[in-house]
Amino acid sequence: MPPRTSGSTTSTRTDATYIYAVMAMCLEIKSFGYNDKDTIEIVNKGFEKRRNLFKGIITVINLLPNSFDIARKWNISDHEKRVKDGSITYDYFNVSKDKVEYRISKCMYIEMFETYGIRGLCKIFCMTDEFAYASLPKHVQFIRHSDLSDGPACYDEVIRKV
Repeated sequence: MPPRTSGSTTSTRTDATYIYAVMAMCLEIKSFGYNDKDTIEIVNKGFEKRRNLFKGIITVINLLPNSFDIARKWNISDHEKRVKDGSITYDYFNVSKDKVEYRISKCMYIEMFETYGIRGLCKIFCMTDEFAYASLPKHVQFIRHSDLSDGPACYDEVIRKV
C-alpha cells in the first residue's frame, strides 16, 4: 500500500534521489543534537501533507469490500519488482487467499542509511507500511513482528479480517 520505501507493499518504488534527500535531512537534524526518535518525528512532520493525501486514498480503498484483495495484489506486484531490481532480498514470500507473509533480510535503503551511521533512522521508511495499513482497518490486519531498521529482519503479516 504505501509507496514502497522499506519492506513490502506497493508498486511505487522510491528512487535513490529521494532517499538521499531524506538521509541528508536526517543528518542535518541530527547535527543539531536531536535523538533518533525526535529526528524521525521531525522528518515525518515534513511529509505530513503528502502522507495525508496518501492516507485519504487508502481510506477510500478501505470502503471497498475487496480492499484486502487490493492489498494482496500490491504486495505481489511490489515483491516482483523488488526481486527484479534487487533492492530487497526476501527470505520468503508466501501468499494465500487470506494472508500475505514475508521476511526480508536485506534492503538497499537500510544499507544506504547504515553507510552514514544512521541505520535506525531508516525507520522513517519502514513506518510507511504501518501508516498505510492503519488506514485499512475494516478488512486488513497488519502485524509487524520486526523491521530492519532495528533488527536483523523485517517480518510482516497482512491478514484478511473476516
